Amino acid sequence: MLVSVIVTTYNRANVLPRCLDSLLAQTYKPLEIIVVDDGSTDDTHKLFESDYAYQNIEYVRLSANCGVTIARNKGLDIFRGDAYMIWDSDDILYDHCIQELVNVLDSDNSIGVVTAPGDYIQHGVKLPFRVLPSTRISFEQKKRNALPPNECIRLIRSECGRGLRFEGRNQDFIYSDRLARRCGWYHLEQALGQIYIKSDNNSLTLLRARPNMKWAKERVKPYEDYIRDFGDMLSQIAPKEISHCAYGAAIGLLLSGELAKARSYVQLMQKYDPGSKRTKAMWWLVKLPFADTLFICIYRIRVLLSKYTNK
Repeated sequence: MLVSVIVTTYNRANVLPRCLDSLLAQTYKPLEIIVVDDGSTDDTHKLFESDYAYQNIEYVRLSANCGVTIARNKGLDIFRGDAYMIWDSDDILYDHCIQELVNVLDSDNSIGVVTAPGDYIQHGVKLPFRVLPSTRISFEQKKRNALPPNECIRLIRSECGRGLRFEGRNQDFIYSDRLARRCGWYHLEQALGQIYIKSDNNSLTLLRARPNMKWAKERVKPYEDYIRDFGDMLSQIAPKEISHCAYGAAIGLLLSGELAKARSYVQLMQKYDPGSKRTKAMWWLVKLPFADTLFICIYRIRVLLSKYTNK
């Protein structure tokens, strides 16, 4: 079984080597390593002209910084493996990781995704998380948060992920749920890598917390599609998930000046999570005839404050 690891990176020449070294040290072979450089402006490209020039790594450099979603999809377009993994450039895999994941896929053809937790490291300290024993995971269990929060290492059988692409920004859960609906999942108890939290300004953890008007608008359609495709199922097992997606759609619509449509998604929030502070705030906001204009002003202030506090 050929395993492909798709690594996306942006301006991380300082930490990318630790990621690549962990992949090259994997006990499992054969391994295809693809690095998609999302238009880095640092010395990332020089790594592949020197230290990693003769390693078994395919380096693809995008002409501009397009965002992690496009970079990941580029990797999905070109990988050749029988199974694949999406990985971040500041994190590492333990040397036996891929072998452990492949063993599960080889043991049962009904399993399409095998997952494992990572040791979360912040400021040099390992964060504690609850442990889930190795077990099969159904879609319903997944949506009921059976998986521990640090479950982030996933090897996907290529035939299960065929045709799926990442959508919007910071909406990895949509890709994950579409996979979970397609095939069986198996969770391994053992941590198989290290995930570095807030390691630099390009950390996805930090980027997801920063307000971005363009990204908020781009997320509307994926949220709408997700609610349409999963709404009936989620209304039975995870109704607050519908409210979460409706909130994201309403934010993007308000920023686009589509107040009437935003109100319809706030109504969904009211239906599926009426008691939350977020629902109550949005419910009163959209009653205002100028709610979209007011919200755009507030959001722009948040963006400015975010830039100021992150200098």
